[in-house]
Amino acid sequence: MKHICATLLLLCMNPYNTTEIKFIEQVKECALKVNAELPSYDRIPIDLVVAQAIHESDWGKSRFAVEGNNLFGIRAVEGESYILSKSNKRKVKTYFTKCESVEDYIELLSYGEPYKEFKEELINQWLLDRVDIYYILNYLHNYAEDKYYKQKITKILKQLERYWWQTRLLTYFTRYIL
Repeated sequence: MKHICATLLLLCMNPYNTTEIKFIEQVKECALKVNAELPSYDRIPIDLVVAQAIHESDWGKSRFAVEGNNLFGIRAVEGESYILSKSNKRKVKTYFTKCESVEDYIELLSYGEPYKEFKEELINQWLLDRVDIYYILNYLHNYAEDKYYKQKITKILKQLERYWWQTRLLTYFTRYIL
């Protein structure tokens, strides 16, 4: 009985509302589909994809996410469709779907020149069969201009870890206990 009460207590402490859970699951599903088509060393950890999407798009509520399906603030290059920032200084790329945004983000981190060190470290970690998301965040220093970016993504990652564990506990509880 104690274990059941403890499990229920953990589940009640979920930090996310229904809309946020739906967003997490949508981004996760897109990332899983994209990663499934790539060799293991080109895959970007799902937690990192979700955490950056949460932060960059404010849970999919930012203007760029709503109007352009851009979950990561990816800038447009010449010839790509875009939305102008409110200051008219930045062209932010638009996508037909949010999953296209996830795919482009994964491609950017995998093959983009600014993320070469990130990719090298990620490959090293894949080869050692031990991916440390918190460590590879050190190699995303040029993703955003915010000097506290790493700390903000770390905070989201820690909340996501808690959510994943709660989800696993709920699955276990409903499958084996009830």
